[in-house]
Order: sequence, then C-alpha cells, then structure tokens
Amino acid sequence: MSTIAAGHDTVPLEFPVRGQRIAAILRIPRIQPAARATGAPGAPGASGVPGIVLTGPRVYYSMARDGFAPRWLGHVDPRFETPTHAIAAQAAWASVLAATGVYRQLVTRVIYTEWLFFALMAAGLFVLRRRRGYRAEYRTWGYPIVPAVFIAVSLAIVINQFIVAPREAAVGLGLVALGAPVYYMTHAHRRLS
Repeated sequence: MSTIAAGHDTVPLEFPVRGQRIAAILRIPRIQPAARATGAPGAPGASGVPGIVLTGPRVYYSMARDGFAPRWLGHVDPRFETPTHAIAAQAAWASVLAATGVYRQLVTRVIYTEWLFFALMAAGLFVLRRRRGYRAEYRTWGYPIVPAVFIAVSLAIVINQFIVAPREAAVGLGLVALGAPVYYMTHAHRRLS
C-alpha cells in the first residue's frame, strides 16, 4: 500500500478515479469529530487540516512578533486582520513537502517530530513547577502522573518511527535539527548584547 488509509488504496482497484473521490467523501464524517475535539480556533466542525492551516501561521506570526522568526512573518493584513505572510510561508513550505514525497514519507519524515516537541513542552511543566515564585494560573490535573504519561507516549511515538522507518525518521529529524544553527546564526547578536 502506498498510503496509510487502506480504503484509499483499495477502493481505486475496484472503482478508479470516481472511487477515490467517493472514498474521500466517506472519510469526512470520521474527520469531523476529531477536528471538533481539537478546538482549533475559527474552525468549529472543520476537518483537522483547516485547523492546522489556521493555527500554524499564527505560531509563526507570534514568533516574528517576539523576535524569534523573520519580522516579515509578523505582517497582518489590514483588511482581513490575518497573518498573510505567515500563511503564505506555510503554504510554500507545505507545497515543498508535498512535492518531495508521498504522504507516508511526509509522516515519517516530518510530522512525527512534532511529538518530540510535545514531550519537551510537557517536560517544561516539571521545570516551571520547580521555579521559585512561579504561580500557575492553571494547574494540570493529575500532576505529575498525567504529564509523565504524556511524555512517555509522545516519546514512544518518536521511537516507533525510528523502529518502523529509521532512514526516513533520521532524515526528518535532520531537517528539524537544521533549524538550530539557523536560529543561532540569526540570533547571535541577542546573546552578545
């Protein structure tokens, strides 16, 4: 099979092009509840993809406003009040990813790496709780068990990718790691001042 969705691979065998379209339409009801559970802003009831499209550029926008990404990513369209440059940058990057491989390769190369960062964010709870004077506005229910389990599951997903597709997983992690020297080169002046 060439994709993760078995139906997408088997339906075309029986019903060529029209079958693929029908299979895609039939998957929509499965996607909807997951999208609603994510609570993506501006996308109630939409699929998970629009949720990612809506939230991803806002991360780049915020990074630009805080000085951690190129300033032009922080541009907001005066009419629509949307981060148009960040949206365009994400669209360009998604196009590059789509042009370089099939869906499974994208998942094994790039998407799994998000779980590494999810684990790091959860680990940040342990660091924050130990800081003097830190007062959380919201306390995680089940601390420390819930974040520890989340970290373990997140790392299991990352490890699984290296077991299932070691070469592709290494390429993806390498792509992510390339961001570190770029970050340090573009922010060296901040450390010196």
